[in-house]
Amino acid sequence: IRNEFVNLGSDVILKCINKTWSEIIYIILNLNLRGRECRIYSDFENRYQNTCNDSKLLLNASTGEPLLFIPEFSIRDEGKYQCEFVYKGGSHNAHIHVLAIVCLPVWSGRAVRGWLCVWLNGGKPAASISWRNTWNSTSTTASAIETIHNQDGSYSVAGRLVLPDSGSEDHTLPGQRSTLRQTWHFVLG
Repeated sequence: IRNEFVNLGSDVILKCINKTWSEIIYIILNLNLRGRECRIYSDFENRYQNTCNDSKLLLNASTGEPLLFIPEFSIRDEGKYQCEFVYKGGSHNAHIHVLAIVCLPVWSGRAVRGWLCVWLNGGKPAASISWRNTWNSTSTTASAIETIHNQDGSYSVAGRLVLPDSGSEDHTLPGQRSTLRQTWHFVLG
């Protein structure tokens, strides 16, 4: 069993075995994609069946090896990919869990009345937020980080940071300097 993490929206090529088509008797790919099951089959007599009813294709690499091509990987393509190969001299099974990674757009926070608020929407896996400051304040605390699991499988994460009392509500974005020359950062992980 192996795990593959791919960027949402990217073209994905899965390789299950290091054998060429000339060695393979048949290939069966059983896919369980978020509860939806389908199958791709091919054999040495060039019989081909694909019940996935989408754009997934079994391709022949320039090296002669079979590859599964998944264009524009979406949340609907997440799941278990079971590859069964029978070839001259043996057989091979591979189980691959394929999961999407959603890169969050860089979104900054806003400082209002002594709080810095950060909201990250639509990430996968869920982002983590941690805080680091460069001022000498022991009263600086972050509130609980809130994580929401969205219906599309992505996550939204919110966090707040209490800013030190500077006598001013003028704070700038992470990595920048305020009028009091205080620097603060939020770190996404």
